[in-house]
Amino acid sequence: MPRGAAVVDGDREPPKVLVVEDSLAVRELQRGILEAAGYRVETARDGREALERLGRDESIELVLTDVEMPRWMGSS
Repeated sequence: MPRGAAVVDGDREPPKVLVVEDSLAVRELQRGILEAAGYRVETARDGREALERLGRDESIELVLTDVEMPRWMGSS
């Protein structure tokens, strides 16, 4: 198993991570790194989209988020 690969128990699917990042390049880089490590990855462009995805998908186990982004915590 590659160093840092997602560990999966038996029949359980790999953990799902939500990457929240307003920069497309950074978002896709993070997706590629996580998928290569064995994680299932969903992405969101901003905080509002992230909250919508979290409300629809209970299988998300971890959120990796940018600190500053549009439409989050009152910023525009």
